[in-house]
Amino acid sequence: MESKYYLPGIEIIKKIRKLGFESYFVGGYVRDMLLNKITANTEIDISTNATPEQLRKIFPKAKEVGKIFGVTLIIYEGLKFEIATFRKDISYSDGRRPSEVKFSDIREDSLRRDITINSIYLDPLNGEFINLVGGKEDLKKKHIKFIGKSENRIEEDYLRILRTVRFKNKLDFQYSDETKKALKKFAYLSKEISPERINEELTKILIDKNRSKAFLDLYNFGILKHILPEIDKMVQVDQPKNVHAEGNVFTHTMLVLNSARRIKNKKILWSLLLHDVGKPATLIVTDRIRFPKHQKVGVDIGKTILKRLKFSQKEQTKICWLIEHHMMLPDILLMKPNRRNRFFSHPWFKDLIKVFKSDVSGCRPFNLDLYNEVLNLYLSFKKEKKPVIKKLLTGDDVMKILKIGPGPKVGEVLKEIDEMYLEGKINSREEALSHLMA
Repeated sequence: MESKYYLPGIEIIKKIRKLGFESYFVGGYVRDMLLNKITANTEIDISTNATPEQLRKIFPKAKEVGKIFGVTLIIYEGLKFEIATFRKDISYSDGRRPSEVKFSDIREDSLRRDITINSIYLDPLNGEFINLVGGKEDLKKKHIKFIGKSENRIEEDYLRILRTVRFKNKLDFQYSDETKKALKKFAYLSKEISPERINEELTKILIDKNRSKAFLDLYNFGILKHILPEIDKMVQVDQPKNVHAEGNVFTHTMLVLNSARRIKNKKILWSLLLHDVGKPATLIVTDRIRFPKHQKVGVDIGKTILKRLKFSQKEQTKICWLIEHHMMLPDILLMKPNRRNRFFSHPWFKDLIKVFKSDVSGCRPFNLDLYNEVLNLYLSFKKEKKPVIKKLLTGDDVMKILKIGPGPKVGEVLKEIDEMYLEGKINSREEALSHLMA
């Protein structure tokens, strides 16, 4: 029977079926289809009983991307399709990957997945869904539930702790009671997840509109203290009620993230999460609560976090720049026009203005008058098309003068020169060179 749907990859299914093999769509693609939430970014996974060797005969250009796991990558009509052979995961030794797998059938394949709503299969040729673990029922109930015993699923792959929190909030579902108990009980295992995967999952959480709800879950389950203890500490740090009636630093940060629902830029979102990370370390309580130079301390702490989570050097540099300058809103109005225009011409200022707005919007009470005043000045500057910030020196200049090779030191020196130019302390390439040679 022909399919009721037109789906990308249906021709792949047909080619596999033509040789007598089973083949279905599975995972997030099917889940999102049932929820009417298919997007251009939805990953398309196919599951089959054909082995990788058999698939290569059907698709000669196919690539094995996970030979031990039976995963084959196919590029078809410009789209990527991962085709996985039905398998049973025999044992796990590192809390991430099975140490042994056995090719099996669709039932075993269904049982080895993480949560029920990710284990629904679709036969696109007749439009029928194969629902072996109750995934369709949990979709209707809007429940997030592990397949089988929750503790087994988590101990197999610790990353499922973060993925479960992400899916619950992305879909705006609720945890089943057993799932909640398991996440609390095994929260400590999240510290064993590789830094790269923590980075990846937290970034996906931050990009989603329900990011603040997800971070509240991470805190309430006791997960946050294992993966981002610096953020977890914010809960214990009160703020002056006259400007932060919303409460502690963590509450403020969550409101900041919530106010930035339309922002999808990774670097901006991480800077918002970390913008006040220096407050716990700089807290002073006398006649009032103060956080002297918390943005400067925040840069050091932020850099430690970003390095730990394996951010690239470019990502670290920009995120830390946004953290360092997030308190500049009132100072900009006091600057002389020439110096202010230099800041406005900085390539990252357009992102800093978004940080300003989110930060102010996360305060209670909040007043956008100061932000709007700076925004209008910035828009006027852009409209007048004044000269952009000068790059006085190159990396080659720095390496030649200081007699050093490529590395973080070069970037640090270039940043120092840029800051001195913004401050008006140097005004030309000659002055920059003289500063380095001094």
